[in-house]
Parts: sequence; C-alpha cells; structure tokens
Amino acid sequence: MASTSRIEKDGKLLTFVHLTDFGRSVLTLRGLNVGGNTKQPSNPDTPSHIRDGFLENGDHVSFVGRPFPLQDADQHLARIKGYGYNVIRFLVTWEAIEHAGPYCPLL
Repeated sequence: MASTSRIEKDGKLLTFVHLTDFGRSVLTLRGLNVGGNTKQPSNPDTPSHIRDGFLENGDHVSFVGRPFPLQDADQHLARIKGYGYNVIRFLVTWEAIEHAGPYCPLL
C-alpha cells in the first residue's frame, strides 16, 4: 500500500509517498545489490577482459549458478537478512531471462 504526506517548505508544497503495510505503518526499505557477477556467464567461465571469442560465443552461454549456487542460497539470504536488510535487487542480463533468444518460445 502507499500513503502520502505533505509539508510546506520555503513556500513550496512537497509531497512524499510512503510504502505502508496493512496496519498503515511506514515501511523502510534497506537493501543491497546481489551479485555483480551475474553479468558474467558461469559457462564458459571466462573473465570479461578476455577478448577472444567474447562476442562470437554469445549464443552459447549459461548464467545458471549466478549470483551464487542454488544450494547456497539459503545461507546467503539468511546472512543478508541477519545484517538487517529487507530488500535485495538481483542484477540480471536479458540472456539469463530469455535463454533461447529474444521472443523464442521454449521447446
């Protein structure tokens, strides 16, 4: 849900939008980015500074296991929650979403 509050400052009316829970308490989002390495394929696991075949192999890459292996997800997410964060932003590439290419249905 959302609520708004308005204040006047220096003759200007300022409006603030707040995310609220069902009890109308304002939610404070504390977050971080998860996994900058998600922009690098896991297979082939080639650093981005290696230019040989970088553009030619774009149809044959996999991002499975990024930003961390699935079996380690609970451990990493519990640690993030334990640090006091309540929001995460996953960085993804389009290739990680549409493996078969743009607008290609999965078989």
